Amino acid sequence: MDGTWKDITNANAKGITNFTTNEITIPADAVLNFASYKCIITDTDNSSGTKGTSVADIISFADMSDPYSVDIEALAGTTLTSGNTSTTLKVNVWQNGTLLPDSFFTGLTCTWQKYNKGGALDTAWGTGGSKTGRTLTVTKAEV
Repeated sequence: MDGTWKDITNANAKGITNFTTNEITIPADAVLNFASYKCIITDTDNSSGTKGTSVADIISFADMSDPYSVDIEALAGTTLTSGNTSTTLKVNVWQNGTLLPDSFFTGLTCTWQKYNKGGALDTAWGTGGSKTGRTLTVTKAEV
């Protein structure tokens, strides 16, 4: 995609129906991860004082049916200073737009790895370059 709006046609509709009417149907299969649609309505009534005038609106959809989405929360922020010398990172897992409870992690292992600025695993950190746990405290000296 090049970031420009495309007209919906039969060739690229991906299951979207009634796209030339006043009410379209967008099936779940037409949205992969995230999609935005722009609707432009133009007055074509010859007797109208606003003939030729257009209005537009945009609506976006997020596909929340993906199996899992993982994010890392920095509980004390992401900036380490002389006054804030560490932060705790916490793994959160979402499914269908819902944050999974702590019990989701029972029996699971979260593995953290540290890489140096050259992209190589820092085997001196943790155990062979890895630490485990849902949370990880990172100090200023480790960065």
